[in-house]
Amino acid sequence: MLVLELLGTLCLRDDTGPVPLAAQQKRRLGLLAILGLGGRQGLSRDRIEAYLYPESADERARHALDQAVYAIRHALGSEFILSTGRELRLNPELVRVDLWDFEDAIRARDFTAAAGFYKGTLLDGFHFADSRELESWIDTERARLRQEYQTAVEFLAN
Repeated sequence: MLVLELLGTLCLRDDTGPVPLAAQQKRRLGLLAILGLGGRQGLSRDRIEAYLYPESADERARHALDQAVYAIRHALGSEFILSTGRELRLNPELVRVDLWDFEDAIRARDFTAAAGFYKGTLLDGFHFADSRELESWIDTERARLRQEYQTAVEFLAN
């Protein structure tokens, strides 16, 4: 199983061997990060296209996204990214996302586990294309996650 780390520095890793370089190219890693942020339910292709290719015409954005998904599936397996209609999502049977683990721990009020999953600011140091909408979404999520982490640490300190 691969691990996608979104908390702290963006990283895709596998404890049993190297992750194919094709899956670690910046745009593809960015796509995986967006899908990870979208949660287990995933995101619509239209939203992903708007985030990753804000200046591209619809047809070009659609083609670019299809190419990125194809390359990731080719490198990591055809079931790594699942599609349902116009939705894309990561396959939780093939990838563990630290953000999902963090949020599960927060919901369960397991603050010790939550504090362990939080390794730093969401997507620290990773910059996407010039998409104000994407950056705004990420900034909102950063603030929310930071607050949840602070709440967990304060609870543990008390």
